[in-house]
Amino acid sequence: MNRVDQAEFGQYGSEFLTGVGKTATIPDGKVIVAITALEATTLDATNTIPESGFGEPTVAIPVGTTIYGRFTAVELDGGSCMVYFA
Repeated sequence: MNRVDQAEFGQYGSEFLTGVGKTATIPDGKVIVAITALEATTLDATNTIPESGFGEPTVAIPVGTTIYGRFTAVELDGGSCMVYFA
């Protein structure tokens, strides 16, 4: 079975984040590839590091929205979300 396609289904792990200042604990050798907002969520972009950069100090994600990328750090300013590792 090809394991590459399993990343989109969370088989490499995930973490639930809630509350101001909560940061993701990313396993060694992994990055965050998706963030799904479980309620209106705001990321602290100064401590949320995608490979290309957001360009804003905060990033709002509407409830039910998933953003994709390669994040090496994520910190919440509010709300709750699931982050998925690959």
